[in-house]
Amino acid sequence: MKQPEGNFYNKYETKNPLAKILMSNFTNSFFELINSITVKTIFEAGCGEGYMTNLLAEKTNASIIASDISEKVINEARLRVIGIGAEFEISSIYSIDHPDNAFDLVIACEVLEHLDNPLVALKELKRVSDKYIIVSVPREPIWRVLNIARGKYIHDLGNTPGHIQHWSMRNFKKFIEAELKIVSVKMPLPWTMFLCEK
Repeated sequence: MKQPEGNFYNKYETKNPLAKILMSNFTNSFFELINSITVKTIFEAGCGEGYMTNLLAEKTNASIIASDISEKVINEARLRVIGIGAEFEISSIYSIDHPDNAFDLVIACEVLEHLDNPLVALKELKRVSDKYIIVSVPREPIWRVLNIARGKYIHDLGNTPGHIQHWSMRNFKKFIEAELKIVSVKMPLPWTMFLCEK
């Protein structure tokens, strides 16, 4: 099973005022979920360049291991969060090199939409989690509509390059509930975000 590298658009450091508001809403929703639980160990799958890892390190006291399939982005992440206390590793979300129930919280934000087999990945996230999992994906069709509204990816009907899974909130809920119990839902436009339990 091939795991692709994600697309690169630096939404975390965008200068676009609307995009900045959307990203602020995303991170606020994410940390509302984080702050509602107690965790000492976190595993972040698909960490990319380490933007969320950096925020997790700043805002929690947890021990963090972050992973990505791409050596290039892991090297960038290591530079971004140097001295903050997160560890990084190159690994596939389909085969996480940690034992069962290894982490209090497992995170996969903006990852599952890139995968040809997200169910295999979800089962692997569940395996290494001791209790909690946070997942988020773009909410369709709103994601594509907003891309078209900003003049992006017109020839692909607004589909972001690298997105091969497309979920409405209802369909994503159904997908997740096949494996996990959803305990809290956040809907920062244009994403769906769930806090789940095994």
